Amino acid sequence: MNQPLVTLKDITVRFGELVAVQDVSCAFRANEVSALIGPNGSGKSTLLRAVLGLDKYQGEIAFAINRSEIGYVPQRLDIDRSLPVTVSDFVSAMTTKRPLPLGIGARGKEKVRAVLERASAAHLIDKPFGGLSGGEQQRVMLALALEPMPKLLLLDEPATGMDINAEGMLYDIVKKLVREHGMGVVLVSHDLSVVSGLTQHVLCINRTLVCEGGPESIMTDKTIASVFGHGHGVYHHSHGGHEHHHH
Repeated sequence: MNQPLVTLKDITVRFGELVAVQDVSCAFRANEVSALIGPNGSGKSTLLRAVLGLDKYQGEIAFAINRSEIGYVPQRLDIDRSLPVTVSDFVSAMTTKRPLPLGIGARGKEKVRAVLERASAAHLIDKPFGGLSGGEQQRVMLALALEPMPKLLLLDEPATGMDINAEGMLYDIVKKLVREHGMGVVLVSHDLSVVSGLTQHVLCINRTLVCEGGPESIMTDKTIASVFGHGHGVYHHSHGGHEHHHH
């Protein structure tokens, strides 16, 4: 069994009267991809934010690593498309705390290139950040989350707005990070197709932890129906094209 990096015990998060997450206990481990799966508004992002200390919680979170060793890619940023900042300037400003107008020089640019390389995004270095596609922006944000290289990486709906190629590329990068760095990864998604190819550990969240296990055991219809509600339309079985009518 891989070492738990973060262990949650009886985590509850309330926003006023609203209980967003209730009594969730689980662990995220090194060298493993965990998926938090559930419908929109089920508390998945809130759970990540509790781990990061961004949302107040009741219960106990035990860390085998420092919070500074956790990388986080939030849901897609709404960036002003007309922002005249290049990817290079943006990454430099985020990683060095230098004000943008100073420019970064050749050495700074090499460092930025090395940061972007980790997320296969070095080719974007001179492009205007506001002009990037959703998938390209996410790769730049992922590169930033990998600087410095974290032990646990939290990805909140990383594939939103991506086409299938960009999504496949992103998940290849995630697999490589786990393989080469033994990183733990937690991926929030409401897309079940992610689960089977990428993850070893699936947690179905609908305010509470509804089910947990390996992808094979989780993908049974009954489990999925209980999390997403019937008729969620995540996937449909058609038996040889014949429809079954019950009278």
